[in-house]
Amino acid sequence: MPQHIIIDQDVPALAPQYIGQEYFDQNTQKFYKAAGTNSTDWQLLGAGSGGGGANVSIFSGPWINGSIEGPGAYDITADILIYSIGFGGPGLKTVNLPAGLELDKRHSFVIFGRNTYGSAITVQIGTGSNVKWSGGTAPTFPTGNVKVEMLLFTLDGGTQWYGRVLGSY
Repeated sequence: MPQHIIIDQDVPALAPQYIGQEYFDQNTQKFYKAAGTNSTDWQLLGAGSGGGGANVSIFSGPWINGSIEGPGAYDITADILIYSIGFGGPGLKTVNLPAGLELDKRHSFVIFGRNTYGSAITVQIGTGSNVKWSGGTAPTFPTGNVKVEMLLFTLDGGTQWYGRVLGSY
């Protein structure tokens, strides 16, 4: 299965594997989408209009690099949209979702989880029961340096969360 979102440290130079594939440049925090399958077909997603609108990343806001080494928890906050979390060592790792969000707004987060431990690990998102996963299965982190892309969103201020695994590689 091709990677849905490719994460790297520079502007994309490789050819997309399919139209719609996404690419995130960690250095500049810019997000690209493939409009074709040639290396020149990456389109920078942006906002605004006029002269420089296409050069403004929709993810120009802050994003967080975090980690949980051994058993522990990581708290997601409402003001950060993208998280890259390394999960290392044995024991349960819990990613706590924000509470007390505005009821009349939709809220979503993208988590790039990385298994940096040499064995399979257990990662729990939320309480373990307040996230409904697409396909009914929460993400798994088997042995090795596995990366899992997750999208989480709520429509009711965080009472019920919905999750989707976008890719695992």
